[in-house]
Amino acid sequence: MQLHDLMHRALEIEADARSSLQHEVQSRTADLRATMGALEQANRQLRELTLHDPLTGLLNRRGLDEALARGAEAEGAAELGGTLVIFDLDHFKQVNDVYGHDAGDAVLRWVAEVLLNLLRRRSDVLARFGGEEFVALLPATALDDAVVLAAGVLDHVRRNPIDLGGGRVIKLTLSAGAAQWRAGETSQTVFRRADESLYRAKADGRDRLVAGDA
Repeated sequence: MQLHDLMHRALEIEADARSSLQHEVQSRTADLRATMGALEQANRQLRELTLHDPLTGLLNRRGLDEALARGAEAEGAAELGGTLVIFDLDHFKQVNDVYGHDAGDAVLRWVAEVLLNLLRRRSDVLARFGGEEFVALLPATALDDAVVLAAGVLDHVRRNPIDLGGGRVIKLTLSAGAAQWRAGETSQTVFRRADESLYRAKADGRDRLVAGDA
């Protein structure tokens, strides 16, 4: 083989090698992007799991804390502040003691569904705060309007016993406390005021809503 042919062959080999390397790099880059995309999606899903209550699907306490922090920023710039409502199942311990924890879980899921159906608008935030307490953050909602919405929840729970099957029918009531977000107020302060209203509702006999500005 002549020198000219050898050089031509060498150039062909080099071109093939470059093409193969480029294809390999593109393939590996595509695989890397796909892997990174899958990892990012998995991280988002994991984060969602860490912010939600596995029993009800509502936000958990950590998720609520983040929502309240965002709400504090939003309400600070809003002319009409939002309202925070805390709901508490009355005598819930008796449900677990009499019917068992499976029944208790079913009750909590049912209450969560009631809140989702009667309260949730696109901007509303619903959470299971812990145990039998639920929280609703209603942005850009005056206290009087929030009271109407929350009273509807209490009335629905009061009027609709839960049928657990096997002749087990549970009548429930909720107590609730509400507080409207004040300009410049921290999330901890508005939560404390709503919690104090809830305490008064329970002290006054339960199955009622107290809304105050104390």
